[in-house]
Amino acid sequence: MPLGRLELPAGLGETLQQLGVQDVAALLELPAAGLGLRYGEAAERLRRLAAGELWAPLVPAPPPPELTARIELEEPAQQLEQLLPLLEPPLVQLLAVLAQRGEGLVALELVLRLDSGATVQLQLRPPPPPPSRRRRCSSWCGCGWSGRCRPLRWQ
Repeated sequence: MPLGRLELPAGLGETLQQLGVQDVAALLELPAAGLGLRYGEAAERLRRLAAGELWAPLVPAPPPPELTARIELEEPAQQLEQLLPLLEPPLVQLLAVLAQRGEGLVALELVLRLDSGATVQLQLRPPPPPPSRRRRCSSWCGCGWSGRCRPLRWQ
């Protein structure tokens, strides 16, 4: 595995590249005894992880809180188009929170509760970016927008 794919401490990747170490296999060829003394604790830990002498359990990160917005109308709306001006300000706020977190929008779920007690659910998805701006998402969703995308729920 290329070392460029690992999250290495600042300066360690450059130092190893100067030594000609481009991947984990080359790192394991370095003498273990002097690696920590010469290049620091981070280099020794990396070598021990690569050699299978050290392991770190996977610790799942808790999901961030679900983003929601709620609007209660004083009078019923007769058409969906009447809701659009009311939805824009909270949607802009939700998108700003996502941008602050470095996240992207995968889907927007709109839940309408009618006076009759019935519920209408709509799911809106933004169009994919044009091929010139498309990036591979590093998360499970594959959305192409960012590395930390998840759906929004609107009630």
